[in-house]
Amino acid sequence: MRPEVSVITVTYNQALTIARTLDSILAQECDFDYEIVIGEDCSTDDTLDICRRYAAAHPDKIRLLHNTVNKGVIDNYFDCIMECRGKYIADCPGDDYWIDRHKLQKQRDILAANPDVTLVHTAWNRLDYTTGNVTPADADNANARYHSPIADGRSLLIPLLCHTHPPVIHLARQCIAPTLYVTLSWPSRIFSATSPILARTCR
Repeated sequence: MRPEVSVITVTYNQALTIARTLDSILAQECDFDYEIVIGEDCSTDDTLDICRRYAAAHPDKIRLLHNTVNKGVIDNYFDCIMECRGKYIADCPGDDYWIDRHKLQKQRDILAANPDVTLVHTAWNRLDYTTGNVTPADADNANARYHSPIADGRSLLIPLLCHTHPPVIHLARQCIAPTLYVTLSWPSRIFSATSPILARTCR
């Protein structure tokens, strides 16, 4: 059966964090099916072994794409997009984790109830691994236009492209992914790490 949501997790040399990432996704409480598509980009540490253990333990939920050569985050990400089967695509990289067990349910419900809304985003917290301190990453930009309950997508362009306190896009409609894979396959290295998400969700 086709999952309602595909969660993309791209990872490279993140053996210290990938387990917590996957645990936070697997902890989601939803009334629909979702899948996790892991893009493991030929890590040189134990990341692949950890991903394999999770994929073996959750074969109904996790699909592991293991690259035999390092492709880089952009090509790896687009390969994952092309493997997604869900109506919606979510994103949780291998060094992030979710703190709300109902995150996917809430965000999917917003998109399902509002067909003219293309994506749902959140703010985020920054964790300092050395101290354990957690701080809001965009606390000094709390009045940004994308903090409105519903924002015009054009207000996301500059923050996302320039990394000026951007929001984190976690759930978007999948409808135009195949087209963008073709049109954005030319020198993809010029795009920043967040650009595939932006490009995939802007019309």
